Amino acid sequence: MSDRDALRKQMEKDGIEYLLVQFVDITGAAKVKMVPASAFDAAIDEGAGFAGGAVWGVGQGPHSHDMLARIDLDSYSPIAWKPNTARFASDLFVDGEAHPYCPRTNFKRVLSDAREAGYVFNVGMEPEHFLVVRDDEGALRVWDPDEVDSLSKPCYDFRSMAPAMEYLQELTASLNRLGWGVYQCDHEDANGQFEVNFDYTDALTTADRVTFFRMAASQLAAKYGAIATFMPKPFSDRTGSGLHAHYHLADAENGNDLFQSENDGRGLGCSQLAYHFIGGVLHHARALCAVTSPTVNCYKRLQLGAGLQSSRSGYTWTPAFIAYGDNNRTQMIRTAGPGHFEDRTISSATNPYLALAAY
Repeated sequence: MSDRDALRKQMEKDGIEYLLVQFVDITGAAKVKMVPASAFDAAIDEGAGFAGGAVWGVGQGPHSHDMLARIDLDSYSPIAWKPNTARFASDLFVDGEAHPYCPRTNFKRVLSDAREAGYVFNVGMEPEHFLVVRDDEGALRVWDPDEVDSLSKPCYDFRSMAPAMEYLQELTASLNRLGWGVYQCDHEDANGQFEVNFDYTDALTTADRVTFFRMAASQLAAKYGAIATFMPKPFSDRTGSGLHAHYHLADAENGNDLFQSENDGRGLGCSQLAYHFIGGVLHHARALCAVTSPTVNCYKRLQLGAGLQSSRSGYTWTPAFIAYGDNNRTQMIRTAGPGHFEDRTISSATNPYLALAAY
């Protein structure tokens, strides 16, 4: 919905009184200013002002001119836990010019180049996360109010997931009201670890949704006495959290999936373009890893040798092998279906705009 007058009417219908003008820093953390809905036009045309030197990695110091975050109308997201408020993803400007250190602006530049070449990048991402609490000494431990989430293999276990069902249902309902198409939730391989899956779409929208998902999970988890953490490896003896990316290139004119082929001699249903694409990913895998696994903690998740079986469940499910395969979760690139690749190495701590732009 890119027409401001139509959106203004929708906001009035939705009872929106406040807007969160939101962008991300270099780590992917959401940064916001709250403005009244009466400042809607100013948020579009001028933007909300920020002192860039107060934010990590946006190329500014205390002497720099103000950054102005201008909202993207297509990112309108009413907030379920604060019904009078809506969030807008924003792009940064300085002195009237697009700011090149804005991760979202940079990603839009990359996607524009791809579209000029005839491609649209479609992506779905799977945000794994832990629900935790802090003990009296400040250390993290698994959120387990019923003291039932203790299996060494808790993945998909009903009893282990049951205490979190209300949280997961509220999260699902709030996202589906925004049209995300959440289609499943599960207890993951580690105690206190969960995943929510929603429909794939164009890469920019997916990056915006991952950012909002983190915001939503953190606020809704707090209602249930938990902390939602996207730290990739909060516990050394449990499987870590990823942000697995499923993707393909589509034709910019007709939307057809360009990664599928019925004439694949390897039997995976993939086109020559698809193999060329993942060939580039594998060739640059180590460099990509610096962006997709940006913190020291990320590398506690990526394991080789004995580390592959260092989790309580018996497997880390986190391949550090630069390889592709069929429907095989021990490879960096899993072919989940014809023309459908999944990168399993991406960390839950990554900045989705930077990670997908690097692709």
